[in-house]
Amino acid sequence: MTVRVFISVPIPVKDEMDGLFSDLRKTGKIRTPSKAQMHLTLCFIGYVEERKIRDIERCVDNAVADIGPSEITVKGISTFPEKGDPRIVWTGIETDIPLKTIADRISLDLDAAGIYHDKKPFKPHLTVGRVNGRTDLSDILGRYSDTVFLTTPCTEIRVMKSELLPSGAKHSVIHSSELKNDT
Repeated sequence: MTVRVFISVPIPVKDEMDGLFSDLRKTGKIRTPSKAQMHLTLCFIGYVEERKIRDIERCVDNAVADIGPSEITVKGISTFPEKGDPRIVWTGIETDIPLKTIADRISLDLDAAGIYHDKKPFKPHLTVGRVNGRTDLSDILGRYSDTVFLTTPCTEIRVMKSELLPSGAKHSVIHSSELKNDT
């Protein structure tokens, strides 16, 4: 049996981003994510045989073995692509945690384990909207360009299962790798 898997940092969102989400939805062209499922994706794996899950867990555990916890700040707003018609609206991430190093380590370990994964260059961001059709976002981008939405502790990296349902994706935690100071 196969499961759809990705590796992420949980970003707990309460009401800090409600204004942004409301403004994005008011365009009539942007679907915002569930606050309960907000996360920063470190690596998208896709469908994998269940028997490979333990190997993925080991890759993540190894990648964060010497990484301690810190804070993550969600700040500013932009789009992918930056020029032309946007498809994704995202916020930036600021942190002392070496997220790119973690993502690179995970990628190398997954390669060594023979586990296929998306190899797009890692750019830390939090997806806050998916655009369906053309819409002018210049006012929203200007309004929120320097906004600090939230700062939250980051104490773990998660291996997640993603089920695609008619109502949208449903995410559940398969494994959590704790970030800890071993000094």
